[in-house]
Amino acid sequence: MAANQPDFLEQELERQIGTCEAERQKWERQRDEANEKIHALESDALSFRAALEALQRRTGRLAVGQERPTLDHLRFRDKTLVGACELLARERGGRIRVRDAVTILKEADRIGPKIHAYSMLYGLLSRNKRFIKAAAGEFRLAQFADKTGNTAADHPREGVG
Repeated sequence: MAANQPDFLEQELERQIGTCEAERQKWERQRDEANEKIHALESDALSFRAALEALQRRTGRLAVGQERPTLDHLRFRDKTLVGACELLARERGGRIRVRDAVTILKEADRIGPKIHAYSMLYGLLSRNKRFIKAAAGEFRLAQFADKTGNTAADHPREGVG
């Protein structure tokens, strides 16, 4: 009986590993499907918002110079700058370029027209534990890094810049 004990434990552990991997894959598929649905809904919301704005301008309920909040305004409304960058990175497979983040956050009025917006956002991301520097001007969410914390597999320029 004692000789069969390690074989049984090994088989049981392999079964548990297979179960966990299958469950993880299922959740990843659901996450990907949810992201696709989110993007489709965002697109629909933008279309409906444009139609509503056109209707309100035609009927005189929205002045020509007056603007309605865009979807980005609404999407980032309750988020800190780091939280907004995390959301952007998640939408882009775990990576975010500082230049792209600043452009998007400026369009959403989350960053004003400051001269030092790039260096300010770069500093915020480099000091935050949720982000790892992946390349010059680019950060990766720490949870998307491999188990060793190394992101060099995708970016051979790791540490440059």
